[in-house]
Amino acid sequence: MPSLNVIGDWTITALDDFTGFDLDTGAHLFTVDELQSFSIEQSEDTQDVTGRNGRLLNIIKRNKSITISGQNGVVNSGLMEAQTGSEFKHDAAGAIEVEWSEFVTVDAEHKATTEFKATGTAGAEIMDAYIVENNIATTKLVQADAAAAGKFAYDPATKTLTFHTDVAKDTMVVVWYKRKLASADYLDNLSDSYAKDVMAYANVQVEDKCANVYHGQIYIPRCAFIGNFTLEGSDSQATHSFEARAIASGKCGKTDDGLYYRLVVFGVNTEDAA
Repeated sequence: MPSLNVIGDWTITALDDFTGFDLDTGAHLFTVDELQSFSIEQSEDTQDVTGRNGRLLNIIKRNKSITISGQNGVVNSGLMEAQTGSEFKHDAAGAIEVEWSEFVTVDAEHKATTEFKATGTAGAEIMDAYIVENNIATTKLVQADAAAAGKFAYDPATKTLTFHTDVAKDTMVVVWYKRKLASADYLDNLSDSYAKDVMAYANVQVEDKCANVYHGQIYIPRCAFIGNFTLEGSDSQATHSFEARAIASGKCGKTDDGLYYRLVVFGVNTEDAA
């Protein structure tokens, strides 16, 4: 593998990953490695300095900035934490409650059973219920202490729904309720919590015009995530977009202040320095 004394013509042939680390501790925060797209865009403003007859004397350049953006083929939890300024947590105490819906079939005794235990105010655990006919919710049913015309009872201890005798066997009913989870991971995106600044590295594969393959790494000392992002789902897959801006101040006390990023290209078999 040839070494690079002077970088010549080359192209990026593959996106390996984009990785973020905590600015203070260096702890790993995320690695995005299913990149569908990735870009680092540089921009700067210019102001013309003109003389007589509008001739151009000089150009003043200012406001140089670097924007990093991309889209990942899967949703990345660590990346979402950096974008929201919040953290995923694990609950095993039954504190997390979710909405649940299901279709139940009434038996010969005018009863049915929910798959899970509905929670909430006693006597009002079921949020809503409808008789379903031809895949259409038609007749609304209301929870009560005892079954009656248009009403049903629910026992959370046995998860049993009891209907009036006018609800015939094999009738389908759709119910909505809340249930508590024995175990769940969750993230609270708080209104006063904002996107994080991280230290980031982007790794790519590079190839020159002679078909020699190299490794490329873009080091961004301080990368400020922008809280604008989209979790996009479709009939094919969910994707996770991201955007950040390089900060020139780096991390206080380090020697890379003023550095937006450093691009390093090296042979894949390059040895360690002595």
